[in-house]
This record gives sequence, structure tokens and C-alpha cells, in this order.
Amino acid sequence: MRNISPLGVQIADILLPNRSINLTQWAVIACDQFTSQPDYWRKVAQLVGDSPSTYHMILPEIYLGTPEEASRLHSTQQKMKEYLADGTLESHEGMIYVERTVDGKTRHGIMLALDLEKYDFSKGSQSLIRATEGTILDRLPPRIKIREGASIELPHIIVLIDDPENRVFAGIENKKDSLPVLYDFDLMQGSGHLCGRDIDQPELEREIIDGLTFLSQPEVFQKKYQVGAEKGVLLFAV
Repeated sequence: MRNISPLGVQIADILLPNRSINLTQWAVIACDQFTSQPDYWRKVAQLVGDSPSTYHMILPEIYLGTPEEASRLHSTQQKMKEYLADGTLESHEGMIYVERTVDGKTRHGIMLALDLEKYDFSKGSQSLIRATEGTILDRLPPRIKIREGASIELPHIIVLIDDPENRVFAGIENKKDSLPVLYDFDLMQGSGHLCGRDIDQPELEREIIDGLTFLSQPEVFQKKYQVGAEKGVLLFAV
């Protein structure tokens, strides 16, 4: 893992399912979605069955406060160890360019790691990485319990940047067809299509870092938002 400290960015080791895995079964929605729709999660369980899936490594929050919570806490941690030991998961170092298409519209993203030392979800925070919505504190204990015995992390966070000149993505979008495809598949239950490409060209990685560096400059931030120096730079909005 390479740490680019001023930006709060880390070029991480990302675990991907091996090429034999059915990716439509593997990928599931975030654990905090459809919390009032048990039929959705029952359908997920039916679609996945016993096949390798991230479903077996998360605690859908619809189960919080139910008898199933404790058993799933244990089973998620065991399944993580199993997938690491049996070759289900393989390590990939580097950024991944992601395209998620739903209803004909495509969202572009870069998969990387962020330094949580530069994140603060408290109200009024001036940290480089900030929350855009309130944190539900009573949801934290079960997530912490999972992490206490977890072998891996399965974050599901979308982070936003304000880049009107498209400095971060321009180079990738122009050269994406030259990037090796890591995965390309339909998501379950009408959730669209997902494609991930390996950003294996050092010059593209450099362009991304340079673009983020530009956005992180205090004078650029202050001019963009017409604020004074007392306001800390907000680079990543969670």
C-alpha cells in the first residue's frame, strides 16, 4: 500500500474474486440498503445460495436486533477466513477505474483507499474528508463487532469530488479502452452493469494524483467557493 499523505489517499491492495466466480452472485448491494424490505434480502439469499458471495461476508442491517444478528456476525468472519484461505480472493495492487451503468446513465469512479485519520464525521468538521449526512450512531456497534474479528474490509462508500474541469478523470476516459478489464458483468436484481479496469499505466496514475493535488490547494478551494482561509479544504465528500 502506497500512502499519499497530503491527499489522504492510499494506493491499496484490493481483493478481487478469482476468475471462476459468478460475479452476478458475488456482488450485492450495501448492507444498509433495503432495511425495511425483507423480501429484497430473501431474494438475494435465494439468488446466491451457497455460491461465493459478498453476501456471506456482510451483516445486512435488516437483521439488526433479530436472532439472526449474532449468528451472522460469526458466520461473516468465518467466511472471510475461508475465502482468503481457499483462493476465492486474489490480491490486486493499484487503482481501478469503475463504470456503473443504470438505466442508460453511467457513473465513473476510481477505486482506492482513503486515510481515515483525515476523516471526521462530526458536525462542523474542517477535515479534508467529511461526511455529507448524519451518522446513525446506533448502527456503529454491530459494524464494530464485525471488524473486531474481521480478516478483511468490505467498504461500500461512494466519495464525491468537485472537479468542474475534469482534471482527475480526463486522462482515464480518453485511454480507458487500453486498460485491462478486471471485471465486466450485470448486477443482480436490476441494479445495472459494472465494469472495472486496471489503471496500470503510471502516467495515468500520475494524472489522477496531480488532479487531486490541484483540487486540494487552499487557494483553489477558496476561490471556487468564495470562502476565507479559515475554512479547511474539503477534497472528498462522503
